[in-house]
Amino acid sequence: MPRKATSKVKELIRLREKQLSNGNVSLYLDYYKDGHREYEFLKLYLVPAKTALERLQNAETIRAANVIKAERTTELIANQAGLKQMKQSKILLIDWMLHCAEEAEKRANTINRSTWGNTIKLTAELVRQYDGEHTLLVDVDKRFVKGFVEFLRHGHT
Repeated sequence: MPRKATSKVKELIRLREKQLSNGNVSLYLDYYKDGHREYEFLKLYLVPAKTALERLQNAETIRAANVIKAERTTELIANQAGLKQMKQSKILLIDWMLHCAEEAEKRANTINRSTWGNTIKLTAELVRQYDGEHTLLVDVDKRFVKGFVEFLRHGHT
């Protein structure tokens, strides 16, 4: 009987554990940045879970570590996309979209070059009509996207 193929997701940043001599487990991030392996020790520790309270504490610690991992992944992706110079919390959605359009035009093949760039530029113009130029990239959330979709369905001319 043939085996089912399983795919393993490649993570940019891995959350790893290191066993300490006192029985606790230290959590750290492991990733590659600019071709070099980096480690970031989070100063978060799991304790040997003997009680329900200790298991709850460990679950909260892992949740906090995953939040930090998500932040670092976002930073790493932004750096790879060429947004190194801009502080993420200050990037306007429109500026980010126009930057993506420029990058798409640079990277796409000759046939798709103008299609990608023009599609992103058109979407940026629709976002501008919907919200002006006030929305920061970090403020784009489910509420914003739902409002934008409703605008596209009913509100734009």
